[in-house]
Amino acid sequence: MELEKKFTEELYKRYQQTQRCLLPKEKYFGIIDELKQLQPQAKKTSRQYKLLARYEVLQCGHMEKLIKKRTTPEDSPIYFVTIEDTFDIIKTAHIATGHGGRDRMLKEL
Repeated sequence: MELEKKFTEELYKRYQQTQRCLLPKEKYFGIIDELKQLQPQAKKTSRQYKLLARYEVLQCGHMEKLIKKRTTPEDSPIYFVTIEDTFDIIKTAHIATGHGGRDRMLKEL
């Protein structure tokens, strides 16, 4: 548990330096809500156009996931994850590869 806490704290420090690659939960769900509320015919701001160009919301059962905008629906989705969920995802991939190294984990992810 201590390792997870240190890892998450380090990610938050990096988020404070540059807010480009990391998403805390509130920002992640805020983007999903904003995308869902956009009306097709309504006038949009430049921020809304940027969100539409970069993100998509994928419905997985009762869950909604934020993914990178796909060029075609057949493309595999690339998921965005929150800072809080990053440790668990990396740990799961590490165990699934038999405690493999970085390259084997990247293939798993």
